[in-house]
Amino acid sequence: MFLGSALELAQCSHLASQVTRKNAPKVSDQFDLDTMDMTEEQTATLVRLLDEYSDVFSSGPDDLGRTGVVNHQIDTGNPPSIKQAPRRVPVHQQETVSQQVKELLQHVVVRRSTSP
Repeated sequence: MFLGSALELAQCSHLASQVTRKNAPKVSDQFDLDTMDMTEEQTATLVRLLDEYSDVFSSGPDDLGRTGVVNHQIDTGNPPSIKQAPRRVPVHQQETVSQQVKELLQHVVVRRSTSP
């Protein structure tokens, strides 16, 4: 019963995202397919698949998706903690790293940690 309802949710989500992304650029337009070593038939098939399932691709950091359909846990066992000093970021890269962390926090891809 759960599997059926999960599939229904996935199908509804697929349909809803297709409606909201109608005006979005085609996923296939984001790739230079002419440089790939494929036949015309393979290229056409790839274009059709990319565009048909465009709702599963992100077009940028602002539309990263989430799902409530599937939950998972990563079992890491019970290994002892590893204690290491933080590694320094080279001075010439500190601004870039700071900007990237700020963007990840804004898009809720990561969250602040208070690990020991």
